[in-house]
Amino acid sequence: MHDMQRFDFNLLVALDALLQEGSVRGAAERLNLTAPAVSHALGRLRGVMGDPILVRAGQRLVPTPRAIAVRDRVRKFVEAGQSILQDRPLEEVRDISRSFTVRANDSTISVFGSGLAERVQAEAPGIQIRFSGRSEEDVGPLRDGSVDLDIGVDADMGPEICTQLLLEDEFVSVVRSGHAMSRGPVTMQTYVAADHVVASRRGRPRGPIDAILGETGLVRRVPVIVPDALAAIAVAATSDYLATVPRSVAEWGRRSMMVDIIMLPFSISPILMFQSRHPRLEMDSAHRWLRECMLTTVQQAGKGRL
Repeated sequence: MHDMQRFDFNLLVALDALLQEGSVRGAAERLNLTAPAVSHALGRLRGVMGDPILVRAGQRLVPTPRAIAVRDRVRKFVEAGQSILQDRPLEEVRDISRSFTVRANDSTISVFGSGLAERVQAEAPGIQIRFSGRSEEDVGPLRDGSVDLDIGVDADMGPEICTQLLLEDEFVSVVRSGHAMSRGPVTMQTYVAADHVVASRRGRPRGPIDAILGETGLVRRVPVIVPDALAAIAVAATSDYLATVPRSVAEWGRRSMMVDIIMLPFSISPILMFQSRHPRLEMDSAHRWLRECMLTTVQQAGKGRL
């Protein structure tokens, strides 16, 4: 009983953050604490565990074998404890102090991030949203808890991952205001004759649009490839290039940059955007609230552009 009275759950929370982030500064940001406070917790943990836990290797810290051995157990224990302590009715979400990591690409963050942030600030000011870049669709961060919610076009991220459809979007083209293509209907010939800037995270010049053009023997010229639809719009806004992007991103670009939206001269399958989470968070009330916020934000943005 004496040992249980001395048990400090916050130490395990600190250990979990240190092992997830691999640095005192990263763990401090994750926990909304100062670096000295986390450094003090690391010192206590080293004393309790009789192990250095993290050791310096050049410019970074790496976990010891003991730390690696307990990392998954610590993560599960902290998640279980947080679920017990923080799983409250939705009407109490205003009182929750918690950080969620949402993985999304730059375009999604730009188009929907401010709306989500306003909703969070109004209803749950104690909740912090940390956006992380979506450089890949790796399911590992959802499984290990370093990502709480993933936003993207992937409907099948793994057998256990839960997904929900957020938006059915369509492709449109964007050109700078005053561009010749803004003044009249676009045909297949004028579309192909334009110089295109293509958004591809993997740097690929060809995609579904090129497959459709290829069916009629047409090939478009792609002098520029950028990693994101937002970057494609930025290039088109200051050049004669044409960018074909999701309408949600194009509408954001029309409000923020001097660009015009033109319709495609062919049909193409819609773009489906999903939000994905690990099933351990299915009944977490704060996470359910976050998912509802994201769904509402995306749907309202969609209605606003019609």
